[in-house]
Amino acid sequence: MVFFKKFRSNYKRAEVQIIIRTCFEKQQNIGRFPGDPGLYADHIVNYIWGIKGAQFDGEMGYARPNKFSIASFVLSEALKMGLVESRYISACLFSLGELIDEVHGFEFLDMAFRLEASNVFNEFTAETSGAADKPTPNPQKHTYEDWESWYTAYKTEAHLQNAALVGQDGELSFIDMMDIEPLKRAFRDGVEPQGIAKEFAQQFDILDLLYRADK
Repeated sequence: MVFFKKFRSNYKRAEVQIIIRTCFEKQQNIGRFPGDPGLYADHIVNYIWGIKGAQFDGEMGYARPNKFSIASFVLSEALKMGLVESRYISACLFSLGELIDEVHGFEFLDMAFRLEASNVFNEFTAETSGAADKPTPNPQKHTYEDWESWYTAYKTEAHLQNAALVGQDGELSFIDMMDIEPLKRAFRDGVEPQGIAKEFAQQFDILDLLYRADK
């Protein structure tokens, strides 16, 4: 059992290293990454994995996040912790922006990692706003004045997209039974509710939810 657990962890780590290395190689091809993409990706991933590995391996009570979620979080943590040398920051920011767009999972950690990565991306791009090749942040800020109206809009869109989210009495919503902290962070970060609600609803599987709750 321990062997297979370690094997899964090493396999997931290798996937993340490949993803980040590929991003760095793209940046190298246009002259923005001066070093060895593989070595630098391995260095960053191994360092962050040594600190956050339990979360990546699904040992914190949440489902294992997908590989793009982990990759975006790893790169954002490396930037935030000051692991990235100045000559690599531009390449890492472009890579992070690309990775954030690839995150589509809506498990708790997928959402949490994407939001954290977006926060770091916005923070660093704001600091480098004078750069000629500054990456363009993708998120569009919402116009809701309070959390309740934002949350209502989120649930309304999710219910329209997937009727299974609404209980038989037509009032209970499965969304109210979930951990909504990632949604509150999305509200604070200015994320429009309809887009993420639609994507969540399309991926929601009530049978899978009940199966995992029963384990």
